[in-house]
Amino acid sequence: MDFWDICKTTNFFEKILVKVPLFSILYLLFYKKAVETEWEFAGLLTEDKVLFIGGGAIPYSAIILSNKVKHITVIDNDKKSVNLAKKIINYFRINNITINYENGQYVNPKDYDVIFLPLQAQPKNKILANIKSHCHENTKILMRIPKKAFTKFYTPIKDLAIKNYKEKAVNQLTYNKIIMFYPGDIKNE
Repeated sequence: MDFWDICKTTNFFEKILVKVPLFSILYLLFYKKAVETEWEFAGLLTEDKVLFIGGGAIPYSAIILSNKVKHITVIDNDKKSVNLAKKIINYFRINNITINYENGQYVNPKDYDVIFLPLQAQPKNKILANIKSHCHENTKILMRIPKKAFTKFYTPIKDLAIKNYKEKAVNQLTYNKIIMFYPGDIKNE
């Protein structure tokens, strides 16, 4: 199984779960503690505008954080996932999350205070180059780093175009740390 296979599997799994709201809620609960740890680590403020590059059919991180920040935008480059994500957001009656069909390599991130990059967002270094060239210098960027067993599926930290970062341990199935850095910490490609 390679990166694209695991992304397709995750995507397929979420597309099934989203059709049964109870399963979606259980999925959210599975990630709740890790996402709240990320929120605390980032020092998110109520007025922050947050961008998630890649949300899937169940944008669980955005849903979990929706009661903590003013506005969240989630983008994904899979139309079916975007449509399903919009349905689950409506089902939960969340009005401060916007879901858009867009590619992280080309999104304009200049209006955001915090950007989250999940494991599946690829190609990471091209997305990072886009962020570096369009964000203000104080934009916080958070990225999940895969556990060693999952580095064959996701970009390992050693292959990322990042010079400096802070890290925090997180206990989750596929990742064990979150890193935070700023646009100036991204290497020029």
